[in-house]
Amino acid sequence: MSKTPIRLSKTGVVASVVGSLALVSLAFNVWLFTISSTGAKLVSQLSDAPTGSQPIPRIIHQSWKTHDIPKDRFGNWDETWKLQNPEYKYILWDDSENEALIRNHYPWFLNQYLSYDRGINRADAVRVFYMHKFGGVYVDLDIAAYKPLDNLLLDHHLVLAKMEVPGEHSWEHKHEIPNAWMASRPGHSFWMHCAHLMMSTNSEGTEEKTGPVMIWNALKTFNTSAAVKTDPIHVAGPESIYPYSWSFEKTDDAVHRVCSKQRKSFDETKCRHLVDPDNRAYAISYWSHTW
Repeated sequence: MSKTPIRLSKTGVVASVVGSLALVSLAFNVWLFTISSTGAKLVSQLSDAPTGSQPIPRIIHQSWKTHDIPKDRFGNWDETWKLQNPEYKYILWDDSENEALIRNHYPWFLNQYLSYDRGINRADAVRVFYMHKFGGVYVDLDIAAYKPLDNLLLDHHLVLAKMEVPGEHSWEHKHEIPNAWMASRPGHSFWMHCAHLMMSTNSEGTEEKTGPVMIWNALKTFNTSAAVKTDPIHVAGPESIYPYSWSFEKTDDAVHRVCSKQRKSFDETKCRHLVDPDNRAYAISYWSHTW
């Protein structure tokens, strides 16, 4: 018996297409609602963060693709921040929450944010907005805490930290102010200066677009502006956060063998003995360079 082919009328085809588009639209709106709701929940959690007696709120921000931090890469270093700073509110942001923050509170930056084809650029960019919106302390996952932060932050409105580099004529020179650790009061004008610089740069390099070179350039121009008088910036010495500098890898391999998380010979205890023998560091970055 031959089968009669099924023929759809033009009306049926249109109805089918419209129905499919409606389902796609519904799914997209549900996704947006989920992102917005998640972002709103985090904003609510941070609104009552403790401030203590200092301008910089007691909040620690970290970020990963999901809420499952890969312990094989980062050990339990996230826990060291909670242990050393029990009065601080701890927030781990994931990719969807990061996008929600930009979408809900900085929509003028959203197209720029979504235009980045590398996740590291979005991760770099969004930490600028953590600082502007909420303030607190941003910390990369490969940094371990060894002391409470309050004394480092006391009386300051924005704190960055310096890393030793070979010299001002080396290519590493513009990496001397990493964006791996940053602390700020909310609303500091430096962060909008960074945001506008990210939007105006034509550079193709990751570090230049959103990373440490962008921070270095922003700091250089901000320090010549009138804003620095009302919004000062404190730059802590290398001994505070970055006693281990990745930039000397070619000239000091004995240190890098035990201090770089990229090396199989990494040894946290030996590294601390070499780079921080007097226990002056509040934290140490072990530079996993996961991106």
